[in-house]
Amino acid sequence: MNSFNPDASLSNMWKAYNNMPSKTTVLDRIVEKEKSEEQAYIRRAISQATSKEYILSKQVDGGFFKRFDQAKAEQSRNTRETLDEIKRFIGKGMKVDAFV
Repeated sequence: MNSFNPDASLSNMWKAYNNMPSKTTVLDRIVEKEKSEEQAYIRRAISQATSKEYILSKQVDGGFFKRFDQAKAEQSRNTRETLDEIKRFIGKGMKVDAFV
């Protein structure tokens, strides 16, 4: 307390209370911190994935292309079998090849 103003300490307390961050500003700060950490993580991941050393460190093999060619061949075979089945089902009266 002040001998001149007995309510000085009380008013200082209210000033301090009013200057404290509210709950929403604290939550906003937490959200902004999380966003900045997430953006930094994404930036690090992109820079790592696009770096020359990272790309050269990965071994490239033909396994993916073999699986891709096998999947294309299987899809072609399934399409051919389906068309043959449709031709047998429809019969000889329609020319399915003209539409396909």
